[in-house]
Amino acid sequence: PVNYKVNNFFSVETGITYVQKNFTWSKTYRTDSETLTFSQKQINGFVEIPLSLSFSITNSTVSAVASAGPYIGIWAHSYRTDSPYNSSVGLNGEGKYDTVSGFHSFNKADNRFEFGFIFTAGVEVEISRTVMFLRGVYDISITDLSSDYQISRVVRHNSTFRAEAGMRFLIGGAE
Repeated sequence: PVNYKVNNFFSVETGITYVQKNFTWSKTYRTDSETLTFSQKQINGFVEIPLSLSFSITNSTVSAVASAGPYIGIWAHSYRTDSPYNSSVGLNGEGKYDTVSGFHSFNKADNRFEFGFIFTAGVEVEISRTVMFLRGVYDISITDLSSDYQISRVVRHNSTFRAEAGMRFLIGGAE
């Protein structure tokens, strides 16, 4: 992240972030003769650019920081592992529980652009305009990952909790 101090309490922060927003679902059906489980695991990678207004209370070295603001992102990749129930099954049950996995090829059903809001709280230690930080981050998307291509589609929104640790260098702004 890049931070621009406006004064001793407020700063503006931006940067480029890579975030994984993974998803897993599973559904089990039970009949008199068997139990069937369908599932999918997605490993989704997003590149985000946040723009946050930060508020900090400091004793000149250690600061408590909270920030909020919007972000834009692009859905960069999706790796999926599916365990579908196949309709083509051999006499001995072969092919029934085949697992399919690989990178997802995006199509018109996918909205690859994301917009949302990001909220952050944490602790920072500043030593000679170098800041080491530890913070918790919550981001929530307000755009749907599904394009408006069909009636009664499944709406997909991401929300992510994460912990971040790192270092940044302050440039310009108030001392």
